[in-house]
Order: sequence, then structure tokens, then C-alpha cells
Amino acid sequence: MLDRNDTPGLRATPLDVSSARQLTRHYVESTAVHSRSQGWLPMVKLGLHHIPLVGGGEVMVTELLLDREAIRGLILALRAAADRADEDAARGLLPDDR
Repeated sequence: MLDRNDTPGLRATPLDVSSARQLTRHYVESTAVHSRSQGWLPMVKLGLHHIPLVGGGEVMVTELLLDREAIRGLILALRAAADRADEDAARGLLPDDR
């Protein structure tokens, strides 16, 4: 199994994208939720519209309610993954080239 801490570069083992979905649209809204013990808490509602990566299929929507900590963690993870994807593409080798 591959780990997100592996060194950059494409692996000989193909990535299984058979159940992957492609982001087609996103919606971001500010909001707040009330907690009896903490009062009003700032939140962000994130709606991700997506379709199957391979083949046809209907648009589905995943809705997430994120607090500041979750947003920070997601931003850091996405930035790191985007940087690593650039490195993967720059260093990528086909299995026969190894």
C-alpha cells in the first residue's frame, strides 16, 4: 500500500481510480452552528459536486461542515499534495523505464 509520505515519483503499481469521482463544481458558504455549551461556532459549509471519473453517471453532491481546524488541516494537506503532484509529474517513470 502506498503512503502519502512515500518519495515523489510515479509507482509501478497503478493507482486504482475505478471508483474515483471528478470534481465539477464547488460551493462555499459561511455559517455558524449553535452548541449549548459553547454558543455560536463559526463554520464553513462546503458543497462538492462530482461525477464518475470513468464512464457516465449522475452528478452527486457531498456537503461538509468544517470548523477552522478542519479547514486549516485540509488546506495544508491539499497544498502538500499539489506540490507532490508536481514532483510526481516531473520525476515520473513508466514501469519499463525503471
